[in-house]
Amino acid sequence: MEAKVRGIVSVTLAIIFVVALTIGSTLAYMTDGESLTQDIRVGTAPETTAEPETATGPPGVYTVTYDANGGADAPPDDAKTQGEALELSWQVPVHGAGYIFAGWAADSAAPAAQYQPGGSYTADESAALYAVWIP
Repeated sequence: MEAKVRGIVSVTLAIIFVVALTIGSTLAYMTDGESLTQDIRVGTAPETTAEPETATGPPGVYTVTYDANGGADAPPDDAKTQGEALELSWQVPVHGAGYIFAGWAADSAAPAAQYQPGGSYTADESAALYAVWIP
């Protein structure tokens, strides 16, 4: 009778062990009257404390892009440093006859400009600025 009990306990422990490995939890069992606990983790990534990078560069540096929005000669991209104001480009794009450049906006369909050439951009995030044209 004693042999059967050990066999059942052994099979039960094996099943518990497999289930514990599958879900990555704690396994507790008894052997020779002593309680044993083992923490089992499978497939978990180590925790990191590194600051995530933005899609455009190292942490704390953002990209401001200029889009001529139907015009031509948009300024080159600017790098904006976290916590510092960026002076927007003084370069003004050009458009066909009859259109006047009004400034820059964060929305390509904006009816009015939010930013002017040489103005300040202070948000700590990357942005695309679109030319606003007045017909």
